[in-house]
Amino acid sequence: MILTERHDSKRIDRQLEGRTARRGEPGSCEAILSLEDGLLASLRRPLLRRFADLPGLPGRLSRDRLFRAAQKQAERTHARARRILLDQDRRMSTVLAFSGKPE
Repeated sequence: MILTERHDSKRIDRQLEGRTARRGEPGSCEAILSLEDGLLASLRRPLLRRFADLPGLPGRLSRDRLFRAAQKQAERTHARARRILLDQDRRMSTVLAFSGKPE
């Protein structure tokens, strides 16, 4: 399997990589990624430069760390959005209830 981009969620990437091996036969997964990936757009420019030019590490390892950092940030952003939506849903449930209590 060849991955051409990373998903926002690390869990999805692990699921896709796990599907490469079926019925006991070995599988393989290779990621061919670009530093122009949309996932990396969420990272700030100084952080992007710091990770891309990390001294003492092979280029591939520093890029992997960069994508992990971007995925972690995207996961936090999505979790925050879900919390806000849940809070708004609870408030609306209370506001729209006839008795004044959530139903």
